[in-house]
Amino acid sequence: MIKLFLKDLPYTLTQPMYREFEMKQKELKQWAAHSNSKRIKQYLKQNDIIEYLFALGIYYRYVIAPLTRTGEFFHRIEQKDISGLIIGGREVGNDFRKSISNAESHFHSVLEKYGITEAFFAITDVKQIVMSLITIDERRKDGQE
Repeated sequence: MIKLFLKDLPYTLTQPMYREFEMKQKELKQWAAHSNSKRIKQYLKQNDIIEYLFALGIYYRYVIAPLTRTGEFFHRIEQKDISGLIIGGREVGNDFRKSISNAESHFHSVLEKYGITEAFFAITDVKQIVMSLITIDERRKDGQE
């Protein structure tokens, strides 16, 4: 599941992301096997959705959040009319700035579509993530009735 998000990213960035995802998978499986709550167990069966959100959250914390800060930095530079910014020996141009903006926009459109806030991805504890998903889903269902 997480491989979709990590394609084309450098090894040094992807390894901690893989480890975190695998730890969350393991904890989720253990919880699902030992949970006695009917309410929670029905959600724990939605393993693919939960793992997708784990992967999305990890991607957010390691990639999107830093890019957002980078985008804010570029915006301040543009306001000051500074050009010729060089990072890592390469000049940062408009194409890079646009790609950052596009990545942010796409990510936020996914969040909006599913009613998830950025704050959701600050949660790293597996049980808290699942309980937050249950709360979001139950609110959504209550709003439909």
